Amino acid sequence: MRRIARKTVEASTPRRSPAPARVPARWSLDDCTRREPVVDAILGRVVRYVGWRKCMRCGHPFWSEDVQRLRLCTGQPDRRGCRNRQDEGF
Repeated sequence: MRRIARKTVEASTPRRSPAPARVPARWSLDDCTRREPVVDAILGRVVRYVGWRKCMRCGHPFWSEDVQRLRLCTGQPDRRGCRNRQDEGF
């Protein structure tokens, strides 16, 4: 049986530090249909989408940093949000 030599990976391999993504500014409340892409600054591709969304539980509109993942509203100064710590474990 032949042994195959494994390549050693140096621990000092420089890693690319994450660059900030280009996040669009929050716009005023609309009819919860507009979605804007967040673009990675280095790769130039879409990472996620932001926008206003209606909560699945209470129906109030809220600003979502990721419209595909965040579907329950967060706490606001005037009311309590529907999302809690158990919902964030995805």
